[in-house]
Amino acid sequence: MSPVQSVSDKRFFRPGWFWAAPLAAVAVSSPPLSPWLQTTMAGHMLVQMPLLLLLGGAWGGRVTLLPAAADPWGLTGLVWFVGTHLFWWIPRSLDLATLQPGWGALMHGSLFAAGWALGQSWARAPFALQGTLAVHLVALLLAMGVIYQGALFVVCQSYPLEQQQEMGGLLFWGAGGLYLLLVVWAGIKLGGKKIG
Repeated sequence: MSPVQSVSDKRFFRPGWFWAAPLAAVAVSSPPLSPWLQTTMAGHMLVQMPLLLLLGGAWGGRVTLLPAAADPWGLTGLVWFVGTHLFWWIPRSLDLATLQPGWGALMHGSLFAAGWALGQSWARAPFALQGTLAVHLVALLLAMGVIYQGALFVVCQSYPLEQQQEMGGLLFWGAGGLYLLLVVWAGIKLGGKKIG
């Protein structure tokens, strides 16, 4: 067995399954899908970017490069995910990825890699660390919602003010929904009397 293969499900490494997530990520990152998704701020940040993270996460649950013994809490993957996610949510970074093809390709590849890192690290992380990451995501959505909806000028130069304010409202709703999911998830974890 190749050292990059997870032992959880050998069927995944049939050629069709192995390449499904990367090929789907290429499709989402290339014409005609990528330009169409990037015509709106919501399509770019709430559809394309999460899709790349999810596809990377699906692959990360199967393809492991760093064994659990070397990173028992999954900190390496979690730090990579947080850093990458934060960088591409900076308005200037989003402008670069939208206007310059080289930066766009870098964003697509790094988000897929960040999802992959999260996919192989999440299960290793203890409950407290998982909860900290989830709270961080809720706080990020709220903070960006305040910035985009409250600003009276264009923060992200690639999109008009109307789309920016609409994005802020969607982020508020997203933060509320994620918070509710977090409460339910924490209740299930704690109710099972097993933390970690």
